[in-house]
Amino acid sequence: SSPDPGSASESGDRYRTEQYQSSPHEPSKIETLIRATQQMIKEEENRLQLRKAPSDQLASINGAGKKHSLCFA
Repeated sequence: SSPDPGSASESGDRYRTEQYQSSPHEPSKIETLIRATQQMIKEEENRLQLRKAPSDQLASINGAGKKHSLCFA
C-alpha cells in the first residue's frame, strides 16, 4: 500500500530543506526568495531613477527593501 500523497510530499519538502541547509552550495527556497526580492527592488529603483525621483524617496525604499529581506532571512 502506498502512503498518502500529501504527507509524502510534505516530508519530502522537509527533507530537501534540511539537505539545502547542510550543503551551502545548494540554494534554499528562502535564499531564492531573498534573491528574487532584491532583484525586484533593484528593478524598481532603476524605474524610479529613470523618473528622476527624489533621493529621499529612494532612501526610504532602500530601507523598506532591507527590512523586507530580513523577514526572509
